Amino acid sequence: MQQKLHSYVTMVKRSEIMDVIQLHYFRTIVEQGSLNKAAEVLYISRQGLTKIIRKMEQELGAQLFDVTGAGVVPTLFAEALYERSEDYIQFHQNFLSEVHKLKQKRTNELIIGLQSGFSEGFGKDFLANFIIQNQDLTIRVRSVTKPRLAEAMEQKEIPVWIATGNYNEAVFHSLHSKKNKLFLLAAEDHPLTLLDEVRLADLNPYSLIGLTHDIGQAGRTNAEISKNRLKAPDYYLNSSDRDLIMKLVQSGLAVSFNAGWQYTKYPGIVALPLADMHVEVQLHVLLRNDVAVTPSIRRLIRYIENFSG
Repeated sequence: MQQKLHSYVTMVKRSEIMDVIQLHYFRTIVEQGSLNKAAEVLYISRQGLTKIIRKMEQELGAQLFDVTGAGVVPTLFAEALYERSEDYIQFHQNFLSEVHKLKQKRTNELIIGLQSGFSEGFGKDFLANFIIQNQDLTIRVRSVTKPRLAEAMEQKEIPVWIATGNYNEAVFHSLHSKKNKLFLLAAEDHPLTLLDEVRLADLNPYSLIGLTHDIGQAGRTNAEISKNRLKAPDYYLNSSDRDLIMKLVQSGLAVSFNAGWQYTKYPGIVALPLADMHVEVQLHVLLRNDVAVTPSIRRLIRYIENFSG
């Protein structure tokens, strides 16, 4: 008999009809030995508690209590159910605890996709400062080159991206944008620095460093070069070749298009506005439309709003 009860209660334990709240009410009645006392402890009416127990009995197909003059007495089945239900309730509590931990982990985690070369596009130490200032968050950064960017941005596990140019508005919306107009870098003693206004045609006598695809807007820049009958650049370099670019500019051997602030790290280089260059590099912090704004993302938004690089 006990073995049959054990098997049946084990089956019930796994059943979808078992309700943890029902079990809590049931266990309280067993422990109090009285419907009235259990109702007081549970802050529920006796009638309401009776309905819950009757519903349990209907679902289980078994009587749970015998009513006596002294109160209620659990049946043999109820005694076995009481014993086994403790494991079930403990399992449920452990499960809820694990869910809470997972939720906390998700809340404190932030994965950022980064178009290679643009970690400081909004200003000096933009991304580095955010990571340093938020060490209580688990921040992961995935850097991707321009050719792989579109494919990588389809990955749903990366909710936030720092990238340039156009983006799929059906998938993302911009949390923050910044436009950097292209200008020219030259050595501080370069002949171009003597001009009141520098135009693209003025660059023809000098070696020029052009933009490659991963810097962005290369197509529009080349169109401006062609329209103004400017000779083709002698060098095509990207952001990973920054030291080479700056050395060539410092030496006066070349001038270079640029849209960032990093040149300020290199002495002897000045930025010259280009009167007829209308190309801008637009940088975005993008958030997937299907992602909830978690506290970690909200913290990134506040950081962006207050950042001054």
